[in-house]
Amino acid sequence: IASCVFLFVSVRLCKELHIGNIAMVIAAAVIAFHPTFYILSASINNDMVMILFFMLSFLYTIRWYREPTMKNILILALCIGLGMMSKTSAGTIALITAPVFVMVLYKAVGQKWVKKLVGQFAAFIGVCFPLGLWYPIRNLILFKQPLAYVLRISEQSDLYCGNYSITQRFLSFPLDQLLTPVYCSATNDYNLWLYNVKCSVFGEFNFGEGMTEPGQVLILANFALILFSLFAMVYVMVRCKKADPFARFGLFALWLVLMIPFIQFNITFPFGCTMDFRYIAPTVVIGAIYTGMAVSDLRSRGKKWSTLLSYLGIASVGLFIAASVV
Repeated sequence: IASCVFLFVSVRLCKELHIGNIAMVIAAAVIAFHPTFYILSASINNDMVMILFFMLSFLYTIRWYREPTMKNILILALCIGLGMMSKTSAGTIALITAPVFVMVLYKAVGQKWVKKLVGQFAAFIGVCFPLGLWYPIRNLILFKQPLAYVLRISEQSDLYCGNYSITQRFLSFPLDQLLTPVYCSATNDYNLWLYNVKCSVFGEFNFGEGMTEPGQVLILANFALILFSLFAMVYVMVRCKKADPFARFGLFALWLVLMIPFIQFNITFPFGCTMDFRYIAPTVVIGAIYTGMAVSDLRSRGKKWSTLLSYLGIASVGLFIAASVV
């Protein structure tokens, strides 16, 4: 249910960002056919529920900024609180929400409606904090467990990859391992980026030798789409000056909020299981929206180079969808 609802939330986010119909169709297609949400839909853990509330929190941060009503801030508080109840790391959305609160507060001071805003902030705290923090506070009181506690795995574990250098793990991309082996291995792999190219479409699972060739096609398609989405991210921020600021820069801020803690987590806890793509699954939505926006804008420019680039984007999306279905 969480995985299915997530698709509708993603479409709502596209509409809220005013990215246009062509961009929205491309973004929705990538999200709908992305294997990670199929895998998470059948995973008996807290990730998909947290991801759903995380993206709802981002959506309602934007809605509250544009219409700072009690209704919107209560829904936002509920989403963040339930997200943190699902998984404490959902609280990182505060790195987006807090600056938005400050911007609206600054606007309120100038327009003399601060009292109304203070009441909304009080209601936000009253809903969000108890929902999001009751469980870690309970464990702190009962067991003296730190609020940000993560169980430390032994360095003797087969999952440990801290014996590889920072360069090997974060500053390189071993292309010779892109297609062989097809599936990632939490006990053997060490490069974060290569691991996620594979993990994002297969999870930490092995689907057998009979699916080797289709699996390799999907890896190549995924790799091409990731590269185009990174290009699209830069392109939209630099060239799409008429785009909604939240679409242009807000999505990039959200990407940083996901990626920086993910890299830090892998430095602090150098284990294969820590590299799992599920920790940054919302980046699919970010990349998909940027891809859709870039393709739409490139098509509208009507130049040979822009048309060619738009076709490359469409081809990467089409190949990815077809390979994902297979």
